[in-house]
Amino acid sequence: MEERAAPAATQKSVAPPGFSIDPTAILRRLLRKWWIIVLCVGAGYAAAKLYLRYQEINYEIEALIQITEDEDTGVNTRVILGDMGVDSRQNLETDIMMMKSRGVLSKVVSDLDLAVSFFAEGRIRNSNLYGSGGVPVRVVAAAPSDDIYGELMTLRVLDSTRLAFGLEEEIDTFRIGLPFTSRFGTFHFVLNERASRPIDDLLVTFYNPQDLADRYADRLTVRARPNSNFLQMQIEDEVPQRGMDVLTSVIETYDSIMISRKNTSSFKTLNFIDERIDEYRNELNSVEQRAEDFIRENNLLVDIPTNLQMQLGELRETEQQLATLKLQLKGIDNLAGYLQNGEDPYRQIPYSADIPSVNIGGFIEQYNQLLQQREIYLATASPENPVVQAVEEPLSGLKNDILDAVVRARQSMQYDVSRLNNSADSLLNEVKSVPGQRRELLSIDREQGIKEQLYLFLLQRREETSLTQAITASGVHMVEPPSNEGPVGPDPLQVYAIGLVLGLIIPTTAIAAREVLDTTIKNQTDISEYLDVAILGSIGASEEENHIVVKHGSRTAIAEMFRLVRTNLRFVAVQDKNQVILVTSSMGGEGKTFICINLGASLAVSGKRVLLVGMDLRKPKLGAYVSGLSSSDTELPGVTNYLTGFAELEDTIHPIPDHENLFYQPCGTIPPNPGELMMGNRTVQMFEELREKFDYIVVDTAPVGLVSDALQLRPLVDLSLYVVRYGVTDRKQLMLAADIHQHRKLPNLSIIVNGVKRGANYGYGYGYGYGYGYGDGDGYYVQES
Repeated sequence: MEERAAPAATQKSVAPPGFSIDPTAILRRLLRKWWIIVLCVGAGYAAAKLYLRYQEINYEIEALIQITEDEDTGVNTRVILGDMGVDSRQNLETDIMMMKSRGVLSKVVSDLDLAVSFFAEGRIRNSNLYGSGGVPVRVVAAAPSDDIYGELMTLRVLDSTRLAFGLEEEIDTFRIGLPFTSRFGTFHFVLNERASRPIDDLLVTFYNPQDLADRYADRLTVRARPNSNFLQMQIEDEVPQRGMDVLTSVIETYDSIMISRKNTSSFKTLNFIDERIDEYRNELNSVEQRAEDFIRENNLLVDIPTNLQMQLGELRETEQQLATLKLQLKGIDNLAGYLQNGEDPYRQIPYSADIPSVNIGGFIEQYNQLLQQREIYLATASPENPVVQAVEEPLSGLKNDILDAVVRARQSMQYDVSRLNNSADSLLNEVKSVPGQRRELLSIDREQGIKEQLYLFLLQRREETSLTQAITASGVHMVEPPSNEGPVGPDPLQVYAIGLVLGLIIPTTAIAAREVLDTTIKNQTDISEYLDVAILGSIGASEEENHIVVKHGSRTAIAEMFRLVRTNLRFVAVQDKNQVILVTSSMGGEGKTFICINLGASLAVSGKRVLLVGMDLRKPKLGAYVSGLSSSDTELPGVTNYLTGFAELEDTIHPIPDHENLFYQPCGTIPPNPGELMMGNRTVQMFEELREKFDYIVVDTAPVGLVSDALQLRPLVDLSLYVVRYGVTDRKQLMLAADIHQHRKLPNLSIIVNGVKRGANYGYGYGYGYGYGYGDGDGYYVQES
């Protein structure tokens, strides 16, 4: 058979589809799905309202404190650190880190019994009973197992002696006032006699103390105000009273820790003085006892001439000064040995006595204060930290200054001791003429006076040190006590805004993403981007169960669409003849059989004899669509029966009931080799005979994207219709159609778009359901039911 030439057409290069975003298409899809967005926005509002109903309200508690130095010492550590180049704000940072440390907050949790919380069960939310006085029992001791931390336990007071305790599904009865053990741990509850509003049914929750301390550390905020020594403290809590108690306890705990650290030096000094007092008390008792024994044994009178008394008084005063110097000298030696001991280079100096001519008390005070500052830094930093090392450098310098002062003081005191020794020897020579017994008694009396003066001196120093310790202040001053600043979260406006925004963004993003990721055919641009062929028209999605929607006198929208396709066939005719029309597609499910049947019905309505040929020999559907019977294609004789010589051509052609001039030729028996069967001479002979009998022959073939059966019919057909389906055919599959058109694998290729959704605004100057530009209800067609 002579091959028919195709008209010239502009060819497009075949390129794979790329990722593109069409804002107009996204906007159209969003407008079509407006009801989903409205529902999601409403759901977001409802979710926000539900969240606010069940969410606990947080309250902000604030306090203001001032950190100062002890003014009585005459030494300000912040000034010293400033002179050494260390920013005083670093000292405040250390105070902040101490307040938020686990040690401080663990003590707060323990002091306030925060590891146990009682709740009254409510319809919407449970009410925390902290500080309400309505809890009928108190927890004396609790050692819960790890697996119930955070669980809501039921506690029901049955009477004055019994209570029920446990999880809701396994509650046991125990005695009030006695420790008991269950699988939840060991507990001890007693009646709360101060309960003003008894509640029988309670919910109790136990928390891990360390985890709770860490949680409060995260909630606690301490900030230093600029250019001041004020600290602003803030914490958020569901119970305002509990938040105020936590802030108060943090301040008190930190205050006690700082006082304890500042008193360390005083404690060591007191211990040193107490040791010396005990030593001199024993020596004084010994001297007094010796004097008493000497007088009793020698039966002596103690009257001494006045001149001798004056000499002895002068001698006693000299020896007293000498004893005082020796005591100070011994203290200096002890201090030097303490400083030169290399076991612990960073320990506080326990001695603070004044030394004549060289006052080292100020150096010792500075040294101890810097040492305390180093200990505070080491609580939160390593020894290699620059802040710690900045404090260690002046410590070493102060220590050397103290040692130098001790050496100079010792030299001066040794000189004074030598001078007093010479004076004492001179006075002793003057009293040599006194009888030996009286002289011995005076010597004992003199020694007793010296010991007594030293003993009284040490007692006075101990009282001074104790007084200093008693009035030691931490330097923490409450400027503004903890107060409730009101609720801070959740903010209703913010929650509603988030709910509405999420309700808008989520569906919008999902719809837009679906549009962007959807690579199926949506408009004419999707087709013209890959191939330049005629588009005969678009067919709307049919909701009817009957596959033949075009009938005589039918005026539905789909029927009019097929009539438009029928009209457009004349514009792609080759020599005014489109007798054999091949219908194919990329894959199954795109509606090529539906297009084939109704296009044939539209041609038959115009008075032409039309034959529908089922050439899809692998998965035939034509007969089933026409007759409504699933086995019609294989039970009736058809194409394969003729091609194999088992039937005459007239026996394979069957009329379609209720459709004048419309006939169909089913597939017949499915062959094992459809490709080879279609290549035989009988196929050419069949089409030559059919051309003589019918005005139009519409051939339903297999999809070209799956098998090549349709391509073998190329010499036998006049026009090829390639069916693409709205929302089903992928744009990548248009590359196959472009290749067929570019290499003339099928003659006169044209496109039909099937399954256009109602209101899809396909883009050809009309929209499905709007009457091709002239509107529904104008009398041109009848709307489908």
